[in-house]
Amino acid sequence: MAQSTRPGQVICGCYRLVSELGSGGFGRVWKARDETLCIDVAVKELWLVPVMSETEQAERLARAAREARNAARLRDHPNIVGVHDVVVENGLPWIVMQLIDGYGPRAGARHRRTCRQRPVLARGDAASGS
Repeated sequence: MAQSTRPGQVICGCYRLVSELGSGGFGRVWKARDETLCIDVAVKELWLVPVMSETEQAERLARAAREARNAARLRDHPNIVGVHDVVVENGLPWIVMQLIDGYGPRAGARHRRTCRQRPVLARGDAASGS
């Protein structure tokens, strides 16, 4: 795994990592700045565990490439994030994607609870002031 990856690091000469957005079993997603186009992007760092066999690493790389190709083909779908680029830095694959502004699952759950706790007014209540 690329544990030494850190904010400020530049990937492939143009994607400057800003902050970590999240991580999982296969890698982590960063907010990054595309210094060529001057836009913010999401960059998915895929981890290849050192104890993996060459076959397992090749399968994970192939899966990453397939994921990126499929997402790129479906880039006009409203529920699929757009893929801008796939790059390899120091033997590790990175998928560069459209950055979607929003909030994570915890913040979303808090928002939904807050909305449910608000009183619901009957139709005439708002107009009459009661």
